[in-house]
Amino acid sequence: MRATLLMVVLGLGIPVGVAASAAPIEEAASVGEADGRLLRRRSRRPPAIEHTRVRKQIRNHPVPLFLTVREDLAPISVQLFYRARGESDYQSLLFAPWPTGGWYAEIPCSTEQPTRWEYHIVVWGAGNEELATSASARRPHRVEMAERVDRPPLRPDGTWVEMCNPDGTAPVRLPDCPPGMVCDGVECLGCEVSEECAPGEECLAGCCRPASAPVEPPPEEPYEPVGMFLRLAGGIGTGVIHGIVDEWAWYTNPATGTLTPGPDNVVERFDAGTQLVLAGGVVRVELGWFPIPELSLSLLGRLSFPFGDEFPWLVELRGTWWFRPGDDHRLGVFLGGGAGRMAHRLKRVSFVQLTEGFPGAMICPPDTRVRCQTFSPYWWSSGWGTVGFGVQYVYLFTDWFGLAAELAFNPMFPEFSFNIDLDAGVYFAF
Repeated sequence: MRATLLMVVLGLGIPVGVAASAAPIEEAASVGEADGRLLRRRSRRPPAIEHTRVRKQIRNHPVPLFLTVREDLAPISVQLFYRARGESDYQSLLFAPWPTGGWYAEIPCSTEQPTRWEYHIVVWGAGNEELATSASARRPHRVEMAERVDRPPLRPDGTWVEMCNPDGTAPVRLPDCPPGMVCDGVECLGCEVSEECAPGEECLAGCCRPASAPVEPPPEEPYEPVGMFLRLAGGIGTGVIHGIVDEWAWYTNPATGTLTPGPDNVVERFDAGTQLVLAGGVVRVELGWFPIPELSLSLLGRLSFPFGDEFPWLVELRGTWWFRPGDDHRLGVFLGGGAGRMAHRLKRVSFVQLTEGFPGAMICPPDTRVRCQTFSPYWWSSGWGTVGFGVQYVYLFTDWFGLAAELAFNPMFPEFSFNIDLDAGVYFAF
């Protein structure tokens, strides 16, 4: 038989090596196609959790949450973790299976009636392993609780959640009552949506019940001051200087023991020109008060280091007008004034020391009889008076703690310099 097959192959003119390798090639091709189909099937898989996050809800109402889990995960339970804005620990409860499929839970009523809820979801398997999540403890979903919401979230069956009691406690829920039966003396007229109920009624828990009173915005409360704040920051300072440095009495005369401006006892001058120079590290402390929510008045203290020949300090009174780009964000524009001294570091300063009289010279001539006294580095001191302005940004993690950054400008006079500080730090409100 093998001999016959070989003769047929040779008779057809097919190389023996090609015929022998055809079967492995076809087998490899079929395996590659199968892998491709498997990858395409995986890419078409639905996500592990399908959950439309709730972004807004009417204040003093529970927050309805619904999700579906992919069937192949076979979850044992679905757990909801939630907390009010400003809280560090999460509370938790379990989702309940929804009759038509999926899982349902509500962030319950709270006597605190927070302005924001934060939540995340974990799906657990039979071995207490985590199968899937929606958001996380560090980056949770956020639900803003507003006085009015155009489209408040509904239950999966399209019904509204009941309003909490005025004090934030949970209302007495209707018992499970089959449509058409009398439960607790009240007949349940079955419904799926409120439009199926009589005027003045709404569909609650599958039964037509008297509609709850419309939510009215609370009366405006009289204004109270926001309070005080403390900001501690550190950063780096730079500045622009311009002017001429006069030689000071730095030389000790060996004959008399007195200080003179150099061996020639002549006050020379050095033209520093216009330079962008460093002021060193900066520490800023600001204590302020809000007379109205949009305006703060504060007292600022500033120190810089390393110190030069003069101790650099600044005290400034400022007013800041605040904007709110978001609930957690504050952007302020400030203007103020005060007093202080600035020190900026020049790379070098040289004073001509002449054996012949050339008073007022600023450049060392190329002469062997001439030498220069050089100070490197040299700290340029300026100020006494200042005007301060700039911008400030605060991100609030809680009602009392946040991070802050500031870009501040301080022109100094009558000894001129233009100082620029960039700093960041912590912000406390109390």
